[in-house]
Amino acid sequence: MRALVHREDDRSRQLAAEGAEIVVGDLLDFHDVSSAMRGVSGAYFCYPIAPGLLDATVAFAQAATEAGIRSVVNMARWSLAIRPRMAAGRPLGSSGFTSRLPRAITADR
Repeated sequence: MRALVHREDDRSRQLAAEGAEIVVGDLLDFHDVSSAMRGVSGAYFCYPIAPGLLDATVAFAQAATEAGIRSVVNMARWSLAIRPRMAAGRPLGSSGFTSRLPRAITADR
């Protein structure tokens, strides 16, 4: 398992202690996300309810598409609080993924 973390801290060290490969980066930086996805077949997208959510979703969807990732789980929860039809996963859906929140979404291949 690989985890893209914003910074090295106690939480990321705990993930590493449990066997995760830690990659420090930013979900708003396409190159960071793309690098973290190399060689991965599935990914979880989890971004806070904060400015940048749409940009991070688009970067994630593009990187996942380019990396050939077949399964994505969108953990964004803001859409359930705002309106069920306004899904943060919509950019994922336009990238060839079927958007179902918060269930697993699989590429249409």
